[in-house]
Amino acid sequence: MARFTDCPPEVIVEICRQLVLPLQTEQHVYDLSVDVSTEGSSRPELVRHADLHHNLYENSSDDINWSKEQEDMTKEPWINRLAGALGMHLPNGWNRCRIGMQFDHVLEHISQVFLTYLPNLTSLDVNLCHDWKFDLLQQWIEKRPSGGNDLLPNLRRLKIQMRSAKARKCKAHEIILGGAPRLSTLETYDSMSYTVPSQCQLVNLRSLKFSYCSMDLRSMTEVLMATPNITHFQYSGLPSGTETSRKPLLGPQMLCNLLSNDYDAAASQPSGTTKLDLPNLHRQLRTLKMDFHSTQYPFDWDDSETVMSLQEFAKLRDLSIDTHSFTSRTDNQNHLMMNNIGSMIPQCLETLEISRVGDFLLEELVQIA
Repeated sequence: MARFTDCPPEVIVEICRQLVLPLQTEQHVYDLSVDVSTEGSSRPELVRHADLHHNLYENSSDDINWSKEQEDMTKEPWINRLAGALGMHLPNGWNRCRIGMQFDHVLEHISQVFLTYLPNLTSLDVNLCHDWKFDLLQQWIEKRPSGGNDLLPNLRRLKIQMRSAKARKCKAHEIILGGAPRLSTLETYDSMSYTVPSQCQLVNLRSLKFSYCSMDLRSMTEVLMATPNITHFQYSGLPSGTETSRKPLLGPQMLCNLLSNDYDAAASQPSGTTKLDLPNLHRQLRTLKMDFHSTQYPFDWDDSETVMSLQEFAKLRDLSIDTHSFTSRTDNQNHLMMNNIGSMIPQCLETLEISRVGDFLLEELVQIA
């Protein structure tokens, strides 16, 4: 396992150097003239999980400053030799210290070398804060003999967290996602209108999780089209009520319509329009978790926007749902109106969890129970 969280740059560079050292004994002198891609010859073959984070202090948006000694470390020729041996050529000036408000290019380039050098990863956590483009990886992929993106052929789990508006617009995570054909679990945090790469089909994906995200109709449609075989789905919206840059904002019933292959109902399209076929996820989902809690706009739904029924989810065993997903305000805004949870849930359900329950709603739920 490799984990890099809020590290000073010299630590990142030193870890990268140590990964290249042979495993046998201390008497082996570091020599990069050997083939770094030889299986079993170096530590990278043993790494199964990497936690790749930004170069920021934990409670600050400022980059960690470089000292003169740290800057000199990146001038060592072994870094360029390693990158070259992997078929990745670092551009001139890649190791310069930050200038003004520019972000840390050094860490961006080192991160790309890491990903190329750790092909046996099965789990990867990526924490993005800057607009990392990962141009080196893109060029590396385009030059591959196979003609495809086989960056992380063994990756099974990917967690992506985006800590800033700039990070939400970057394409770095798309390059990683496109190079993980065996991915079975995808977790996305702090994203707005998240989409997968165009033409990307994550056919091996079984678990899809959105946490503190703000999705719209179009982005969620694109994601579900690319993940036709999931059996576990989780969506947690932004509690602040922040909206996406695109409309309409995803709502509880809209999400259920999309999961039930009913795009027309989700988009409120008139009948007779060209039907968009979505995966029939309501026939295969075994776990469904949704949380539309908003501290800024509590229960700010029309009754038609709240979940009415989940009876069509025939294989659902575990359900976690917050009260904001099936409760709305009356026309005069003075009272809350809660849909009947008893008639909502499917008969096959084994586990039910209801969150965000206040005193009034608790009374109602007890009566229904």
